[in-house]
Amino acid sequence: MARAANVGPRRSDGIRASFDCAKAESLVEKIICSNQMLADDDVRLMSSYKAAMAASPDKAAVKDAQRVWMAQRNACTTLDCVSRAYQLRIKQLDTSH
Repeated sequence: MARAANVGPRRSDGIRASFDCAKAESLVEKIICSNQMLADDDVRLMSSYKAAMAASPDKAAVKDAQRVWMAQRNACTTLDCVSRAYQLRIKQLDTSH
């Protein structure tokens, strides 16, 4: 069975993020892997990030902004916070190119 590129293996409950949920360690990773919509957002964000990187003449700035966003996302302790962080970042990435 074919899998989308850069999408982690499915957990036994079928949730798949852009990383391997079986290796989720941080609270945010566990939150993402516990919710299909967040896992889908994670995959979508990875796609948006790759598109922004491909389109940007300043790849270092895109990487730096992603690192800042990840630090903010990783400060989240609730599903709602993580979800809001993803929605905002996807919108930022999609409008940047």
